[in-house]
Order: sequence, then C-alpha cells, then structure tokens
Amino acid sequence: MMRSRRLLLGSSVVALAAGLAACGTSAPPAAVPTSQAPATSAAPSPSPTPTPTGVIELTADTFVGALTKAQASLPAMSATFDMAVTSAGTTMTATGALRATAGATPELAMTMTVPGSTTGIDMRLVGGVLYMNMGEVTGGMFVAVDPASDPSTGVPMPTDVDPASSAKDLQGAILSVTKVGEPQQVGGALTQAFDVVVDLSKVTGTTRQTLDDALKQATAAGATLPPMLTYHYWIDADGLVRRVAYDALGTSTQMTFSGWGEPVDIQAPKADQIANLDKS
Repeated sequence: MMRSRRLLLGSSVVALAAGLAACGTSAPPAAVPTSQAPATSAAPSPSPTPTPTGVIELTADTFVGALTKAQASLPAMSATFDMAVTSAGTTMTATGALRATAGATPELAMTMTVPGSTTGIDMRLVGGVLYMNMGEVTGGMFVAVDPASDPSTGVPMPTDVDPASSAKDLQGAILSVTKVGEPQQVGGALTQAFDVVVDLSKVTGTTRQTLDDALKQATAAGATLPPMLTYHYWIDADGLVRRVAYDALGTSTQMTFSGWGEPVDIQAPKADQIANLDKS
C-alpha cells in the first residue's frame, strides 16, 4: 500500500512550468481622411479583445528548462495540495503540504480518507522518518519508520516531491506538449491546460525507479503499463503547476496545488504520540 502511495505522490508531483507568453494588442491608428469633405471627428476604433492573462506556451523542447526556472524563482519550494484517487468505483481523498530544501530530505504532511475506513490516515515525512497514524490499526498512535536505515520495512523513501528534480527525469522522454481549451481558474489562479505525452521507456532517475516498482506490481496482477502516458497539467501565469491528472492501470489520479512558495506547517509527532514497537 505504501509503495502505491509513493507512485501516486511522486508521479503527481512531477510538474510542468513555463515563462509568461501573455501579451495585449494595441488599437490600430485612426484613418486619415482622403477627401476634401469637411473634417469630422473620426469614430473611435473599437478596443480589441485583450489576450487573457495566464496564457503560456510550452513545447516538448522547453518543458524541463521552463519548470526548473519557475521552481528556482520561488522563495521556498513548498505548497499545499488536495488529491483524489479513484479506482474500481471508490475514491480516496487527501489534503496536505509539501516542502523541499536543496540537499535535504523532502518533507510531507498528509491526511487521507480511505473508503471503508472509519478513521483517516495521518502521514508525515520529517527528517527522513515516515510517521503513520492509521487510527484503530495503530492504536491511535503514530508508527515511525526509517526507510533509509531499515530497507527491510519495504517502505520506499519518497525523494521526488520536488517538481524541478522530478522533471529532469523526463528529459528526452516527452513526446509532445499540446495546449487544451481556454484558460480557467484552478487552485486559486488562472491557468492554461496542457496534455503532455511521455514515453515511459525513456524516463530516468527516481521516477524510473517508481515506474519499475509499478511495473512489478502490474505484472504480479496480470496487467501491464502502457508504453506512453498522457499527463494533464494546468499551469498558471508564473509557470507553476496548479493541477495534474492522469489515468493508469485503471486508476485516475488528480492533484491540485495552491500556495506555492508560502510557509507550510510540517512537524513530526510529539514523542508521546509515537508508539514504541520494541515494547512487548
């Protein structure tokens, strides 16, 4: 279950970005009279419809570089998010916050609602340690797991919550980037939607590892990953991702971001909230 969560989080956080491409048009100059008729005041030219702000242009060639530039401009690589994952007619929802710092393990706080469960799941990643409170399953306490020091747990360490780092894994794998529809409000900002087609065989880095894990699960379940995957992105005028969605292996995932660069509250549980698994 944790492995599938990493696929949902890691892949969803892979972001697209671009520079501004919005501009207005100026009104044409008034016509100059050509006859000897008495001069009259020229009727004002109608104002042209301005190009909507927030419209950006992306191509497969500019994709990764644009994202890196946009993320580098943030005062902090942080955001809040809402996520929905639908499979077999049931939907899991989650809300949370993420934060990444150069040279440090990414941090994450997320509360999940799982169908069929009477209590939610509180998950936090702080200082390289993953804390999970699964309600009655864990006695209302957090269970601490350090994937780095104890790989036998089978819980992978999320390393790709930073969209800029994840995007580098897509270098050379992006087949096309296509603008879709008109600008629309998403995540509190005006955005432009894009369809991005990725050749999964050419993905590298930690995203490659995530896909390999998913492939093993799919094979065990008698399914296969497609050779290509289409991601649907909504990008704001600053080149930041406001929403990403995709369908794979019968599961639909959508993640909406807000508050890019703003402070977020991500803390480890207090000591008295963490279960001591060494006690008999």
